[in-house]
Amino acid sequence: MANSLKELLSKTLDALVITSGLVTLVLEEDGTVVDTEEFFQTLGDNTHFMILEKGQRWTPGGNHVPARQQPKKSGIARVTFDLYKLNPKDVIGCLNVKATMYEMYSVSYDIRCTGVKALLRSLLRVLSHAAQVTGQLLIYIGTYMLQVLGDMDEQSPPQSHSRRGFTSG
Repeated sequence: MANSLKELLSKTLDALVITSGLVTLVLEEDGTVVDTEEFFQTLGDNTHFMILEKGQRWTPGGNHVPARQQPKKSGIARVTFDLYKLNPKDVIGCLNVKATMYEMYSVSYDIRCTGVKALLRSLLRVLSHAAQVTGQLLIYIGTYMLQVLGDMDEQSPPQSHSRRGFTSG
């Protein structure tokens, strides 16, 4: 943040390590030269500038659309999805979801899948836990069944164990 034109130029030269003091400060949007303190003070906050060294000229950028030609924006919400990879070797990349409401409020969420190895490790951890729970459940069910069958044997009177067979005749 600079309070004066001279301070802005000084900070810029220091930050960009420009040794020659022959630079021109221009507005990024239209190339207007900012050479007086009065004009600098009239500019709004967050104004974008460009520094041109000796021999350089401002040319309009390809992505700049003048204010009078900007398309009318209508609608309530806009949702954008951005897929990207942090590492070229990653099979599964990352997903960034951004929702903008009324062109004023925005919410963003970044989902990162850093690699197949981490994904498989998490999947194996879940499967291991599920197998452990299933094993415990089977042990408890088996124990309960043995108790129920044991109680039934104790309550019923002893019966003769005759073998039933088929007779031919």
